[in-house]
Amino acid sequence: MLFLFTACCIFVFLCLLAAVIVCWCFADRWVGGLVTAIAAVVAAGLLLLASVFVPRLMLAEASRRAAAAFKEFQPNLIIANSIGCSILFNLKVPKTPLLLLSPSCAAFRPAAAAAAKVSLRRWPYTLVVLQAQQQQQQQQSKFDEALKLIQTAQPGSSRLEILESDSASFKRIASDDLRAWVEEVWERGRQQVLQQAQQQEAKVDLSLFVEPTSSSSSSAKNTAQQQQ
Repeated sequence: MLFLFTACCIFVFLCLLAAVIVCWCFADRWVGGLVTAIAAVVAAGLLLLASVFVPRLMLAEASRRAAAAFKEFQPNLIIANSIGCSILFNLKVPKTPLLLLSPSCAAFRPAAAAAAKVSLRRWPYTLVVLQAQQQQQQQQSKFDEALKLIQTAQPGSSRLEILESDSASFKRIASDDLRAWVEEVWERGRQQVLQQAQQQEAKVDLSLFVEPTSSSSSSAKNTAQQQQ
């Protein structure tokens, strides 16, 4: 859908450009000026239309692929980085614990009107990790956005951590830090999920968090041996 929309816009722009060139070369000047003005208005309208619908189409396509990946792998923990957080809040999947690295939930907000969807209230546990920025203004903006996001969570089901690092990218974070974050989100999130499941909370898939017992594992092995 996104490719088709982009191709149509490019085709219209090329047609407008060709019409302007032909009119200036083979018609009177007033005709060329009139066609140029009309082409400019149409082009401005297309740009405005593209600025609204292209982010929507991008968000829809990314959400579709993320939902398909969730259905295939059935994760019990989600890690999202930067604008991936905007995609996260558009998914209709069972709620799992979240590890958000420098979330940028406002990426699609102006065009996609996703502000109302950005909430941690129904997610079991969320750990938001920010990286200290050299520019104070940029750091304050990131902190304010993360603070607003955490305020939408249930009391006691979220935490904010500021990472002091010389690296400007999360790609160079220490493996020990990442392992500690994942373990925290898993343990705290699993407790919240089991509690929500007991309260018959919607959008919680308990099967993602229940570890198989030894008896069920042995019975599964016996069944497999019998089938062989």
